[in-house]
Amino acid sequence: MLRLRCETRPFFRSLLRTDHRCAGRPRPHLPPRTLWPGGGTGGPYGGTFQLHLNTQLLPDPSLFTEKEDTVRFRMVPNDEFLLGTEKHQEFTIIVKNFLSKPDNWDRVPTRNDMLIFKPLKDFFGDYSRVKYQFMIQVLGLIDFQIQASMASLPAYVEETNTVSTTYANQLVQKMQQALAEYNATHDTPLTDEYGYAVTF
Repeated sequence: MLRLRCETRPFFRSLLRTDHRCAGRPRPHLPPRTLWPGGGTGGPYGGTFQLHLNTQLLPDPSLFTEKEDTVRFRMVPNDEFLLGTEKHQEFTIIVKNFLSKPDNWDRVPTRNDMLIFKPLKDFFGDYSRVKYQFMIQVLGLIDFQIQASMASLPAYVEETNTVSTTYANQLVQKMQQALAEYNATHDTPLTDEYGYAVTF
C-alpha cells in the first residue's frame, strides 16, 4: 500500500484530517503525518482521498483568506512500493480560503500546438470575482475545464471536472437565465467589484 508523509509546518499537521475508503470500507484513523489513498474505483494501483483542514484550530482565523499556502507530501518507500522517479515522489496541495481567478479563464495550454481545452472566457466573458461566485452558486461547478473537441462527448466527466463544448453553451444559457431572474428580483442589477453590471 502506498504511504504518504506530510512534510509541511508542524501546526499544519495538527489541522489535517483525512476521509478515505479502502475496498469500500472506512479505514481506522491514522496519524496525521501519514495518509493512505484507498483502493475504491481506482483499482489496486490507484485511489483517492480527501483532506479536510479544520480552520477552527488555526492560530489566526484570517490565515488563507488573502494569501494561499501549501501542504506538501512525499512518498515513503515500504515493502510494497519503491519510490520511483524523482519527479513523482512529491506533490503539493494549495490551501486557500478565498475565491481566485481560474488559471484557464483567459487562456489554456496547448499540446503539440493543438488546443485540448477552451478558455472559460470564450463562453462566460471577462472575469470578475462576483461573476465567478455567481457561477459557482448557480452551476455548482468550480475550476472546471471545457473540452475543445466538437466530437460527441459526455456532457460532464466528474473525474476530470470537464464539460463538453455543447454542455458549456447550455451552462451559459443557464447563467443568462439566472442573471435575468436575479436582476428582476433586485433593485439594482448584479454588479461586480469594479462597479460594472455582470453579463454573460
